[in-house]
Amino acid sequence: MDVNNLQGKKSSSRRDFLKGSAAITATAALAPIGLARAEGKLSFQNGNGIGVCTLTPEQISGPYFRNSKIVRRDITDSEAGIPFLLKVTIMDEKTCKPVDKLFIDIWHCNSRGKYSGWSYISPDIPPEAGEISGINRTDDKVFLRGAQQSDKNGVVNFTTIYPGFYVGRATHIHIAIRQISKDINEEEHFAFVGQMYFPEEINTEVYKYDLYSKRRVIRTKNREDEYFKNMNGHLSEIKVTKIDESDINRGILGEIILSIDLENISNFITKDDLYSHTV
Repeated sequence: MDVNNLQGKKSSSRRDFLKGSAAITATAALAPIGLARAEGKLSFQNGNGIGVCTLTPEQISGPYFRNSKIVRRDITDSEAGIPFLLKVTIMDEKTCKPVDKLFIDIWHCNSRGKYSGWSYISPDIPPEAGEISGINRTDDKVFLRGAQQSDKNGVVNFTTIYPGFYVGRATHIHIAIRQISKDINEEEHFAFVGQMYFPEEINTEVYKYDLYSKRRVIRTKNREDEYFKNMNGHLSEIKVTKIDESDINRGILGEIILSIDLENISNFITKDDLYSHTV
């Protein structure tokens, strides 16, 4: 696949993508959680592979978290890639009801496997550390990072690009969830920190394009990823569908339901981590 053709289509594809995804999102908002939609649309009946009330397992935050609190839906920042619209629904695993007014961060690498804030670090070389504060930042860029507040249906929608990959890890998007406190003296904490993965079938198709391929490293698949295997990554796999089956460049839709314990205090991003010089 020719990267020039892909990039040349970017502007028109993104316009079509946003128009189409806006209509799809509006329709999806009317579909009650727990009821399957007809005509082969995505279903929330099983919480995307999990029971809606089954606790979604947490995963590590990785070294590239930033507490930037950039509230926005479109996190693309002109990064090139196949358009991707992500819908995340948050459920209370104890009540099986959607949760509103949660502050939800997501972040992921670009098509070449680089994270903003660390974009001068090669994604083809294993990182020096895997935890927050383990790697010094190289820049102040904020592409492919953003946060939103969940609505009354427990939903947030993000417009971004399909993530690339980097050495040793399967394709994923990071997510961190915290409650919004009205008390400024209350210590901030995260109730959930996780990673959302992609089906290998769509990964294989996306990574045929030059924009994502021509790398010096062999891509790690889900079944080869230690975190996916050992931290139940299959329970947080995104359901995906192409907007146009004949042209993946028009964009991909992704949906996932995460069931969390609102009383949990995550060990993967702690209040002390928020004072780290890298965060």
